[in-house]
Amino acid sequence: AIEPDFWVKGFERVIQQGWFSSLTAMAYSPHSDCLAVAGGDGRILLLDLRSLECTEPRRLESGIRALCFAGSGHLLAGLQSGAIVSISHQGVQLLSAQVSRKPITALACSDVFGLIAASEDRQLRRLNPATIMESTAPVKQNWVGHDLAWLDHGRQLVVAGSDNNLHLLDPELLAPLLVIHAGTSLQTHTTAGHGQLVTAGQDGVVTLLDAGTHLPACQLPIANGQLAGAQIAKNQPSLFLADPTGVVHEWDLRTLKPQSALQVEGSTKALSLSASGDVLAICTDRSVQVFLRGSRLDALAVHQQELARRGSFLGVIVQLFKRLLGRPLPALPAPPQLPKALAQASLHTDPEIRSIERSTSDALVRAYREIAVAARKVDWKALGQAIDKHQRHQLEAQKLELRRLREERLSRALDEAQKRREFHQSQILKREQALRQARAEQRNKQFWDDVGKWLGRAVSDSVTSKSAASPKQGKTSVSTYTRKDGTRVKSHKRG
Repeated sequence: AIEPDFWVKGFERVIQQGWFSSLTAMAYSPHSDCLAVAGGDGRILLLDLRSLECTEPRRLESGIRALCFAGSGHLLAGLQSGAIVSISHQGVQLLSAQVSRKPITALACSDVFGLIAASEDRQLRRLNPATIMESTAPVKQNWVGHDLAWLDHGRQLVVAGSDNNLHLLDPELLAPLLVIHAGTSLQTHTTAGHGQLVTAGQDGVVTLLDAGTHLPACQLPIANGQLAGAQIAKNQPSLFLADPTGVVHEWDLRTLKPQSALQVEGSTKALSLSASGDVLAICTDRSVQVFLRGSRLDALAVHQQELARRGSFLGVIVQLFKRLLGRPLPALPAPPQLPKALAQASLHTDPEIRSIERSTSDALVRAYREIAVAARKVDWKALGQAIDKHQRHQLEAQKLELRRLREERLSRALDEAQKRREFHQSQILKREQALRQARAEQRNKQFWDDVGKWLGRAVSDSVTSKSAASPKQGKTSVSTYTRKDGTRVKSHKRG
């Protein structure tokens, strides 16, 4: 079995005001390492992961419902008021246009068809992202679009409608072509990539469909409620799912097995990730946290160590001898492409904390693998087609048993991981307290040593001044020597 990967936290921004409790959207720029988080009351946080600098643009006129990055790198925000706003990386508001009287529900940008916007007035609009002007007349549908996803490299558009269905549309005419999936509940998150289309419903069931044939391939009943986020990495076949309880897990789309997981404190609101799938951003009700993949971070550390070894004096001598013997060192492979400041911050993470994250990932992955094995025993197709009440009752009983099993195993795994986390954190806290106490004692000793030296110099200066003021009393000789403890001592002898 493949060893589970793990995640290392490289950045965390705690929000004191609590405006992240009303988080509405999150986006990761595909062109630069920039993360955008939208909170309540029209507030936005822009985070540059290459320098870890945060920018908070001027507050917008109303709450934000959707975020996406355009091909130019600008951020586009869909507002509760029905307007769309364009914002630069520096946080400067560039353009604003009122496109609807109802709130904007979803945004999706393509290099070919521009910006697609869905709103609560059941209309879909195609706009120019540079000017936020309508390219074609809006098309009214029979449902409200809650999420948008591109298929076939941006040539087909999938919309999750308020009628619980997934609709395939022509992105140029915005005309519906066919219903490719009929869900049993509202589909809240839709994502596509690597020949797969993934949709997550309010009931927590994640359905995988073939992007070419639109036929259901598998179901992952891994949550008992609505997920906080679902996204497929662009450059690798990995599906990331965020549970509202604070658990985020990664699934391999080729084997449909979990390969990593992590647990964050608080309620998860949204997730976003880089195109490589090595940078994972999670937003909770009180903080923004950015993680790096542990295996890539280890590869970066090995690369830096090898680079330092080859650059040392001994390394240069070894390379010279190997060249003379006709066996030069092989070329150093390129390091992993990670945001520089974020990677350096993650490399300085305490080894015990990394051990906690690794053990937590192992426990969660084992639990999810057991759930996946149990899920394969449920005949989900027969469950949807069963007509006989007795047969449906039996299949529903299997589904309920799977849910109970899921809750039991996940609860046990999370409890064990939490106990390990608390133990290691208590050890780290004790060590930090001991270090602080040692530093305090050292500062106290240094303070009293300085006071003693200062008093000695003051007494010496006073005696010298008195002897200079009364020359009739004879000449006074001063001898100085240093003790073993470093203290200087002066003796005065009057002649």
